[in-house]
Amino acid sequence: MRPLSFVPLLVVLASPPRSVTAQAHGQTNLVLTLFGGAVAGHSLWSIDRQPLCVLATSPGTSGAFTCTSQYDTLRVTRDIAASLTLGASGTYFKSPHLGFQGEIYFLGMPFDEGCSNVAPYNADADRKNEQLCNDIKAASLSTSAIALFAGVIVRASPATGSVPMCASAPASPSTPAARSPSPADSRRGAPCIRAW
Repeated sequence: MRPLSFVPLLVVLASPPRSVTAQAHGQTNLVLTLFGGAVAGHSLWSIDRQPLCVLATSPGTSGAFTCTSQYDTLRVTRDIAASLTLGASGTYFKSPHLGFQGEIYFLGMPFDEGCSNVAPYNADADRKNEQLCNDIKAASLSTSAIALFAGVIVRASPATGSVPMCASAPASPSTPAARSPSPADSRRGAPCIRAW
């Protein structure tokens, strides 16, 4: 039998490692991001002294009311309650330097209505002003906003570890003229956002 030759094995082990095409570092072509957060509530507006006339039934009419010379004074407020914001972002790089980005945000904006009497209510058999103030406090208006954002991203040097990028998008009623960086921007690099 012929003895085993270890020469080819020694040549392979002694040669320096080389990267082949399949082992090259890939470029990110598609980035999908989900994000969310909490929004603190705050006061929207308040009227500290709102006069409201005491209503009386008009004689000779069925169910009609007229203002008397007496007034109740109410404090009326509207606050935005705390809520959540959710969003999704997608970025697709068609080439190593040019990419397209789309984002959608959802922001819940529930309102809290407030009403209280500054002074004791005037005598009223039907207590209409007190009922009105209680109805205002019981009402809760819940609204929400959805914002859409689309833009173009340019990568200066996509082969490096830290990639500075610049994004630009047209401003529209659904997108603010200048937006703050989203969590997706912090993962992609230092953003440069301009609206035109």
